[in-house]
Amino acid sequence: MAVARIASLVIGIALFVGGVALGVAWFQSNQEAPVEVADPATVGVATPAVVREFIVALESNDSDALRSAVAGDPYRLLAGEMQKWGFQEVTSVETLATTIDGSRSATEIVMRGRDTAAAPIIINLIVHTEGNAITDFR
Repeated sequence: MAVARIASLVIGIALFVGGVALGVAWFQSNQEAPVEVADPATVGVATPAVVREFIVALESNDSDALRSAVAGDPYRLLAGEMQKWGFQEVTSVETLATTIDGSRSATEIVMRGRDTAAAPIIINLIVHTEGNAITDFR
């Protein structure tokens, strides 16, 4: 009698778990793929060469290349901000979008790195250019 009850319980649990698994599989197979929404003003807009050079310099943690890509006051602003946040190293840079208005452009990037205590830091930065030079950061 006890063996029959245990077998009945095990079969019931197996049927329940199998039904849940089939239901989840069916539900997931009928979901539509997520549609990626992008701003039409930034689709297909190429990142300016000076900003690409800046991004490469950031990713390589090369201060000489960084000074070469960003001159004068914008470099001092960037260095001061990175010092304020305690940036020790940049681990990756992701370019989100670029908007162009004549000779001016704005490129949004996300910088990921570590501070002096090895804690992760993520900063959203907008790089402004005019002509072929970086003029400002926001």
